[in-house]
Amino acid sequence: MLSIELWNILLADPRDITETESTTLEAAAVTERASKYIAQHLYQRTAFLTEIDNGIQIDDETIWDRLRTFWEFLSYIFDPSIQEYSLTAVECNVALALGLGRLQRNLIAGVYRWQECAIDSEPAIRKLLFHITTFTRIEGPLFFPLQIVLTQLLSNLLSPTSLGVGERFVDTHLTLYQSGKRDDDVIIRLLDSRDVGVNLVTLHFVANLTRRSRRRFGTLWEGVGLSWTSKILARLDDWLILHDGRFDVAYTLFRPIFEFSLQQHAYTSLASPPEPITPSQTVLLKLIDHYLSSPHPNRSPSPHCYFIDLYKNLSEYSLASLQSGKDDARLPKVFEGLILVLEGLCSIGLACQERSDRRKSGNQQVQDKEGGEEELIGLLRKNETGVIRLLIELLKQLETFLPRRKHSSQQTDTTKLNEEQIRPITLLKRNLVRLVGILTFESIQTSDLVREYGGVHLLLSMTEVDELNPYLREHALFAVRNLMFHNPQNQQIIQQMNPVGVLGPNGELLPVPGKLQRTDDERHQI
Repeated sequence: MLSIELWNILLADPRDITETESTTLEAAAVTERASKYIAQHLYQRTAFLTEIDNGIQIDDETIWDRLRTFWEFLSYIFDPSIQEYSLTAVECNVALALGLGRLQRNLIAGVYRWQECAIDSEPAIRKLLFHITTFTRIEGPLFFPLQIVLTQLLSNLLSPTSLGVGERFVDTHLTLYQSGKRDDDVIIRLLDSRDVGVNLVTLHFVANLTRRSRRRFGTLWEGVGLSWTSKILARLDDWLILHDGRFDVAYTLFRPIFEFSLQQHAYTSLASPPEPITPSQTVLLKLIDHYLSSPHPNRSPSPHCYFIDLYKNLSEYSLASLQSGKDDARLPKVFEGLILVLEGLCSIGLACQERSDRRKSGNQQVQDKEGGEEELIGLLRKNETGVIRLLIELLKQLETFLPRRKHSSQQTDTTKLNEEQIRPITLLKRNLVRLVGILTFESIQTSDLVREYGGVHLLLSMTEVDELNPYLREHALFAVRNLMFHNPQNQQIIQQMNPVGVLGPNGELLPVPGKLQRTDDERHQI
């Protein structure tokens, strides 16, 4: 009977079990069978545990006491500073630890009273996890499965249940892990692993420790917790490309940023003065951009109001750098951050317009009422915020830095730049024009500001074909349409212009046909 085999092993002295390789492997096989049985018969766990406890009957010891004894012994023999074991002996001990870990992991999953019984094993399990992530072991394939199982065990041991019980365990141990003591912070060591499985369970572990609590989640943005967050953010771009599940789990881990409206706090926490923007902040902006591009609550005030100051800071840095004419290694990263901020603002603007359209059509829904995002767009349109001025000034500077190329035969200074250098500039120009188009839609006040800052002629010039930026023309046409709509002063600018040519099918400028040429009187006629 499996329960009898298991209690015979648990009753034995761990030193006797591991005395020979054969006894170690035999014990490992029994614990593996027991863990599989529990996994397949979760509703029979109580009966199975009762059989085990009745079989032990030694000084009122329970299965949890015996398991703790084994963990304490295993944490001792895996200490690399104690003594050296042969590779075969280590493999056998790993097999035993795997079996015990899977058994206890499956026994306590989702059952608070058993988590409470087993909590005394946590220090020994944590110590063992520390030893198997030490030195080269963190990257040793032999230890990957054990790192995974022990992390899952700790996660099951400490995670609060769906009913919210077990919060005390989480609070206590999260504080311990973030105390700054080297031996206690096993999470920072696990995050150094390059194994997909280890990364996944570690992300789940951190998510379980911080879920459903604003206070606990907030610890990820300060002290030791911030070092965990920075390590995760530093690898998100690679995980996104690999499509192995790590990015999705990490995004789920960071979802509470939006649930608790911590976007500004999180971004500020990742700052590193005097850097205008850090790599971690850039990755966070990508997560925020993903969030804003999908349906989301329209809270008031908007948790993204800080985007205004962020946009202004990055724009002013870009302007100063471009005007200096000096090489600036930081500028590409500033451009990348600015592109993400602009995309976020565009998403907010389009969401506002979509809600407005539904209200006008009579198909208004509960979530279509005006909120914080409409207030944010209103602030962007005000002259006092300086957003419109910076939009036009930065566009002018970028036009000088990267002139349009009307056709492939045209020789420009852009031949000195490679595609990698050109791409962020073209994306930035496109997003700047796109935001101008969104902000000027049905807003004469904003259209007037664009004209005052010399933006009308600039945007009109961008309606020409630009081989370096093929989609810029469409956004420029939309912006020009909005600038002209119900705005006689802007319309007058076009009326006073004299056509200099007609674009041919290949983008080349052809002479103006006679019937389109204007006299001076016609040009000045309103």
